[in-house]
Amino acid sequence: MTPLQIQNIAADYFHISVADLKSHRRSVALTRQRWLTIDLTREYYPRMSLTELGLHFGGRDHNTITNAIVRLNEEIPLYHDLARHQTVLRQRLEQATIQPS
Repeated sequence: MTPLQIQNIAADYFHISVADLKSHRRSVALTRQRWLTIDLTREYYPRMSLTELGLHFGGRDHNTITNAIVRLNEEIPLYHDLARHQTVLRQRLEQATIQPS
């Protein structure tokens, strides 16, 4: 499973395009969807550098990737929909027979 395949599963779930996940648009909904996808990609590729991970998300730098992961973890306890989306996406990734590396 590649990061692009993870992005495809997330984009399908959120009814957006992979280009949206890689874009630099900052609507609240899209930003949170991007954060979730970045975080799940990081889970499945823990050895991937933050810089490399950022390249898969529109060329973002490692600070942006770090911020996305930190902000997501701060907001999950506050917004139950984020936790629900995270759970459903994990299930979809598992159904696609993805195993964390």
